[in-house]
Amino acid sequence: MNINTRKLLGICLLLANCDYSEGSLSFRDNTSLALQETPTGGTQVSIIWLNSFLSMLATPEERARPCYCHLLYDHPNTDAASFLLGSAGRRFDMTILKYDDATSATTLSQGIRYAVSSAKYILVFCSPTDVVKIFEMVKEKGLERYSVLWLIILKDRDENQTIADLEKVLREGIRVILVVGYSEGTITFRSTFVNLEGAVRFQKTANQYSNASQKDTLPGFLKLTSSPRDPQMKGRELILAANDNWPFFGIGRGPGSFGGRKRNVGIDVSIVDTLSSSLNFTYRVVSPADGKWGGPLPNGTVTGLIGMVNRHEADLAICEITVTSGRESVVDFTNPYYQESITLISRAPAEKSRTFAVFSPFTVQVWIIIVVSCLAMGPILKLEYKVLARYLREKKVPKKEAQLSSSTYAFNMFRSLMLQGNPIETPCWSRRFIFYFWYIFCLMVSALYSGTLTAVLAIPAYEKPVDSLNDLPKAIKDGFTLGTVKDSSLEFLFKEAKEGIYQDVWKLFNHADRSKSFLDFPEQGFDKVLQGKFVFICPRLASEIFARKRGRRKFYFARHNFYPQGYGIACTSGSPFKKIFDRKLARMVEAGLIIKWATDEAQKVSMIDKTPSNEEGTDQLAITLQHLQAAFFVLMLGYLIAALALVAENIHKRHFGRPTDEEEEIDKDKQL
Repeated sequence: MNINTRKLLGICLLLANCDYSEGSLSFRDNTSLALQETPTGGTQVSIIWLNSFLSMLATPEERARPCYCHLLYDHPNTDAASFLLGSAGRRFDMTILKYDDATSATTLSQGIRYAVSSAKYILVFCSPTDVVKIFEMVKEKGLERYSVLWLIILKDRDENQTIADLEKVLREGIRVILVVGYSEGTITFRSTFVNLEGAVRFQKTANQYSNASQKDTLPGFLKLTSSPRDPQMKGRELILAANDNWPFFGIGRGPGSFGGRKRNVGIDVSIVDTLSSSLNFTYRVVSPADGKWGGPLPNGTVTGLIGMVNRHEADLAICEITVTSGRESVVDFTNPYYQESITLISRAPAEKSRTFAVFSPFTVQVWIIIVVSCLAMGPILKLEYKVLARYLREKKVPKKEAQLSSSTYAFNMFRSLMLQGNPIETPCWSRRFIFYFWYIFCLMVSALYSGTLTAVLAIPAYEKPVDSLNDLPKAIKDGFTLGTVKDSSLEFLFKEAKEGIYQDVWKLFNHADRSKSFLDFPEQGFDKVLQGKFVFICPRLASEIFARKRGRRKFYFARHNFYPQGYGIACTSGSPFKKIFDRKLARMVEAGLIIKWATDEAQKVSMIDKTPSNEEGTDQLAITLQHLQAAFFVLMLGYLIAALALVAENIHKRHFGRPTDEEEEIDKDKQL
């Protein structure tokens, strides 16, 4: 037997075998222990420890080991009681907590909370009325812990009524042993169990203690106080809280079963069905009235699925529930069975207009240099002609070039740039060298331009998408709205952030009109993304499936995911199912069943996303009008400039121009 169990049994026997009244405290077996208060107010104590009690304490080294036990008592603070409890506390290394009428509810709650969090055993040595008050406080504060064992010391005269009162208060998730002392010196143990309706009841064990059968007590007590065993379901019906949240828990979304009702489908449904068949239980699905996942709020209330489990309205909840520190403060979670990251979903970036694609191969600086170079060739060639005409006396200079202006030269150089040839002929080597290198320049520019333009037209350019949280501020400035599911773990993530990028993102939500940013269901977020400028924050798997249902190519998923999170089963505080659920879930994860079920759900919508690679529905290799819109834009731009030039020339000639020789001859003919 473990030394802690020996000490615990010794304490129980000591307290259960004593009798107390006003001003005195003594053992029923006066040969074992006698405590009597003297008339002068002092204490005369004569203690003769039971031989069996000494044997339980074993060696001094073993007695020095801590018992990890707390003792709650409410008896009158007489010298005898103080001595007995103080002696027990020193000898067994216990923490003594006194409870009386002066103890406030807050103090009692804090004391019980401390005892539950730090002890393996809690002894209650109080009157029946105070015993019930203590466990009412445990129920109110949700302090049930399956790992903590409560031992209540009672007298035979209080047994029946106390049991009846406790069965009205106790909930599943708490383990209690009643140590009942009888007048003839016999001690009986009663332990709690949970019936098929989920109610806590007491059962009498066959193990009793008396001076005649001390040895029989140890094995039975060891069995009662040993580590809790896995609960036996025996076909019991559990209440399961879930929202309609396919692909994890789709309520009534599957095909009709044998009875005609539509089945529940989803990843979490497969998990619960496996647990149900393995552990021999059935379950009934309930949903919260608010339809939220929920969690603790600043005002102390707990909403959604988490609230139902916290209030014991449901035995467990499973529905893509993220494990967070806030939720863990009010319910118990299993180890995560599925982990994924969060992504940003926005509408697929639109293809950039190709109207100005003809200018995209070169930067503005390059275009300016090319235009200036082309225009500068006119004055350069005109100057070169004048030099040749002056110094060569026009012998080698064609006379027809005398009629060419700088603009004509520039236009012909532009023709060369467009690979349309140069009609100007010259016998002068200086001009030939100018033309040679101008042709090389035109060839290089044309090759670079045509190659780059081909690539631009072949590979479409798209608007810059939202790829990370750092892109959100710019997106908000561009008119986007940021959203997520309200009262979800994601809202709490950004809301509770005290610094960093998460706090910055929280400020980007529309807090003036929460309905625009915080939605009731994920599907609403995907509909808003298709309707306009909206960025939706959602877990990756659900996002993939919802996007496939609406056409995967219509959505864009950010390249950078964030905040890896795990989903677990929420159980009531101190739930006896948690450990066995953990083991079963671990086996499912190791076997790859969770991933398989997730893949199966994704494949259900894989046939929906069959949108073709282009609008017409066939692969087109021909160049479309969209590719040539830049060419038509340049042509229309040329027509417009030509029309403006025509108007300008007419205005100039009417007011400032002189008639040409041909116009003068026509006028003379008219006069004749």
